[in-house]
Amino acid sequence: MSGLTIGLLSLDLLSLKVLSDSGTGETKRFAKRLFPIIRQHHWLLVTLLLGNAACVEAMPIFLDRVSDPVTAVLVSVTAVLFFGEVIPQALCTRYGLKIGYYCSPIVYVCMAVMSPIAFPISKLLDCILGTDHETVFKREELKSLVSFHGPETRRQPLSGRMSARSRTSSLVTIIRGALELTSVTAGDACTPIEKVFMLSDELTLDSNTRQRIMQSAHSRVPVYHGENRGDIRGHLLVKMLLLFESPASPSMQELMTNRKCFREMPFVKSSAQLYDLLRIFQLGKS
Repeated sequence: MSGLTIGLLSLDLLSLKVLSDSGTGETKRFAKRLFPIIRQHHWLLVTLLLGNAACVEAMPIFLDRVSDPVTAVLVSVTAVLFFGEVIPQALCTRYGLKIGYYCSPIVYVCMAVMSPIAFPISKLLDCILGTDHETVFKREELKSLVSFHGPETRRQPLSGRMSARSRTSSLVTIIRGALELTSVTAGDACTPIEKVFMLSDELTLDSNTRQRIMQSAHSRVPVYHGENRGDIRGHLLVKMLLLFESPASPSMQELMTNRKCFREMPFVKSSAQLYDLLRIFQLGKS
């Protein structure tokens, strides 16, 4: 009873849902069997504690009838400490899912036998404390959890399939990035203006300019007025420059009048969160 109290009640409903849906082999089978039991959290708690208390109280009474009081106390304390507390809790803490699975029939029987006492108390606890016992993490706690459990990202050899470690690492990276959307600002994530590749509106789209654009490997190139890099007029959509494959090199001013090639530059404050920037990009006008 003591070991099952630690092993079963330490299992989280959310974790069991994940294991029962996406687990493999024995883990999935164990989670499906235990989910209905763990869902009756207070009923299970009262049953296990009631059974544990009954066993602890009955042992010295039984030993007192077959031995002297001193021996009864020493044996009962030793038996309860090592065989009723230390060893069961150590095993169930590490193998709680597996032990709970094989002990689930016994748990069902105990819950049924003790239901006249355990069930009313569990309903009272449900009314007072509620029935929701899923673990809910705050955003910062989730980020720490993902950072702690996520595998280190290492270079993987090129192959036809992505390895399991690489897939897990990529997923952890995505989750960590999504959690940071509301905490990282544009000023923290964006490239400093002095390092941005930009073009002047006085240039023409000649072979030299095309080569510079290709070497930059950017899909959008800001355009500034004259020689003032701080006076940004908008940005070019590089893929749309394919429309100008003629020998004549159009001027940047001509490109800026074409709405397919040139767009206005969206401006945001440096303190804006990345989540707000994502919503701007989703509008499809950037």
